[in-house]
Amino acid sequence: MAKLLISNGANINYINPESGLHYLHICIKNHMDEITELLISKCEDINIKSSEQIIVRDEEGEELDYGMTPLHYAVLTKNYLIFNLLISHGADVNAKDSFGKTALFYIVNKHNRSFQYIHIVMNFVTKQTENLQNEEIHRETKEIVKTLISRGANINEKDKSGKTALHYAAFYSDIESIEIFISHGADVNAKDKIGKSPLHWASMVEDDCDNVLIPIDNNEEKSKIKEKIYQLSCQLYKQTLEFLISNGADINDIDYFGVTALQNAKKYYRGNITEIQSLFDAK
Repeated sequence: MAKLLISNGANINYINPESGLHYLHICIKNHMDEITELLISKCEDINIKSSEQIIVRDEEGEELDYGMTPLHYAVLTKNYLIFNLLISHGADVNAKDSFGKTALFYIVNKHNRSFQYIHIVMNFVTKQTENLQNEEIHRETKEIVKTLISRGANINEKDKSGKTALHYAAFYSDIESIEIFISHGADVNAKDKIGKSPLHWASMVEDDCDNVLIPIDNNEEKSKIKEKIYQLSCQLYKQTLEFLISNGADINDIDYFGVTALQNAKKYYRGNITEIQSLFDAK
């Protein structure tokens, strides 16, 4: 029906006054690829933004969908097909949302930690062992970054808070994105507006693994799951710091409050702090 309406001249440039979204945004968000392709071929403005007058919030109160272009959504949803189609139609790779973020920022998986915690629970419940590393998604993510940069995207672009995409990848322990960004020239010592580097943000992760819902009544099994989640939490924290340091992060750097990453680690890290101390001592 939608294809028929579009083919017969329906107004495809309408923006929903309640959501602030154009049809193109909605279709990309909901993975309606066939209709999205048709809309892209007929849309007057391929860089149209979701309304900046409307702020949509998620269940945690975080602001979403604010001044984003279709390209932002394609990257956010890891839709390689639509991403390439938008690029081929001239999508602006440096267009910013209302927070100053380009599409490159949306490579970062901010739910990386909780996603892996949930998989531990589900694998334990179903008695299955799943590989969390989706090679296809990883490959496509690398291609998206490569394409964005080849089209002129700035890997060290800063948002309104002065953070780069690498700052966010570090904070969310998204090691895959950290690796991709650094391999494309991301500044590992870039400072945000309060003088914090990616290493500072990586060291400030205050884990909430104790809040993971475990739908099991057996206390012994529940304890085993909690222990696995705790171990993963410490592993992600350590691996993120280790990767940044091994790629040139300045361990002696201080923010505008005079705090180093190691001082943050001593406050936030829940494991054996000597493990973290050794990373810094090795430099």
